[in-house]
Amino acid sequence: MPPRKSSLPGKAKREEDSRRRHYLFETYYCYSQQYPLMLMVLAIIIGICLALIAIFFIRGM
Repeated sequence: MPPRKSSLPGKAKREEDSRRRHYLFETYYCYSQQYPLMLMVLAIIIGICLALIAIFFIRGM
């Protein structure tokens, strides 16, 4: 007996939604794991910028 055609699009849509949610979860999980690293890099960059500004002010005076 062949499968009902009406159930296939619904199942395909559910599988597609499941894949999309899985991808979004993986993306969120990766970013949440890298968040401390990004904050540390940002803090280092801000520190370097502040040091350069301080050096330019000291040299200018």
